[in-house]
Amino acid sequence: MLRCWGHSPFCTYRVRETIGSIHHANNRIVRKGDTSMDILRIDHLHVKGFEYEGFKGAFEQLMGKEFYLDDMEFEDQGTAVSYEPYPVGMELFNPIDVTLTSGRLASASHPGVFAVSYKVPNIEEGIADMQAMGYELIEVFDFGDIKEAIFETYQTFGFYVELISYPGDSITEVYNNVV
Repeated sequence: MLRCWGHSPFCTYRVRETIGSIHHANNRIVRKGDTSMDILRIDHLHVKGFEYEGFKGAFEQLMGKEFYLDDMEFEDQGTAVSYEPYPVGMELFNPIDVTLTSGRLASASHPGVFAVSYKVPNIEEGIADMQAMGYELIEVFDFGDIKEAIFETYQTFGFYVELISYPGDSITEVYNNVV
C-alpha cells in the first residue's frame, strides 16, 4: 500500500507509477506513450439516479429551476433525458429501451456519474485519437452542428468517455438553431 502525506514530488511520481500510465495532465487525456488529444473542458456529465423522477425533482430544487430540456425522448437511442447545459453540465438518463445502445449503457451502469462528456475542437480528430489510444468507439450521434461519440472506457476509468463538438461555447445557442 502506498501512503502519501503532503505534496512530495516523490509521492506524486510514485502515485502515477502505481496507478499506471493513465492520467489527466494540462487538459489532455494521456495514455501510454505520446498519444494524447486536446480537450477544451468537461462539457457535461451523464448521470443516472436510483429513481428518475425523484432524482430529477431533487436536482431541479438544488438548481432552483427546471432542466433546460425536460424528459426529451430519444426513441432511437432507448433513453429519455433531462439536460442542463454548461456550466451545470448535467444530463440525467432514464433508460426506456435496453435493447438500444444508450438505454443499455444507462441501464447497466451504477447510479451516479456513468459517463463524462469532454468538449473537443474537432470530433473526427477526437475519434481518431481515442481509437489510436485503443478505445473502442461504441456509437456516434450526429445532431447537425452538435456531434458526439461515446467510447468503451468503463474498465479503464470506471465511466464511459464521450466526446462532443459544436461551434462556439454555448450548446444552447447551437441547439436553438437546430430545432
